[in-house]
Amino acid sequence: MRNPSSQELPKRQSGTTQTADRRNSDRAPFSAVAEVKELASSTRLSVRIADIGRNGCYADALNVFPVGTPVRLTIRHGGLHLETNATVVYSRSGMGMGLNYPSIPVDMESTLEKWLAEAGGNTASAAEPAGLKKAMAGPFPVERQILSRLITTMMSKGLLDSPDGAEMLQELLKVE
Repeated sequence: MRNPSSQELPKRQSGTTQTADRRNSDRAPFSAVAEVKELASSTRLSVRIADIGRNGCYADALNVFPVGTPVRLTIRHGGLHLETNATVVYSRSGMGMGLNYPSIPVDMESTLEKWLAEAGGNTASAAEPAGLKKAMAGPFPVERQILSRLITTMMSKGLLDSPDGAEMLQELLKVE
């Protein structure tokens, strides 16, 4: 069995260039209106956010910016808004673009966490990283990581309710 971290990333078409799917966090289905503003020209695009995660989102849009474009992202949903700088990492005209925001301003983190919880993508994972790091030092680290991802994915797809998933994650992360 190959180590999951050593596998090649799948390639995706982006116009005429290929880009690897480099998501570094899970995403949850999410629907919100947003604006993406190119920093260099101040050109603004109205988009719909289709999925969201801790480090990025996908914006449905007919018009897109090229890969590598630095942008200002403003998402509005449920009376809240999130503003952060991002970079276009995937772009397909007539479809949309993937945006990466490696860091969120501190005053916006609670908004993102609330939306992730609502989307069902990460309701129990706010406490997961520290516990997961400790569990990875214990027995069966690869298996624990795989099970953790499986549980959070099942929760995000609605196949496992949040209380049961949170309980399973807590049990999984116990190191004896």
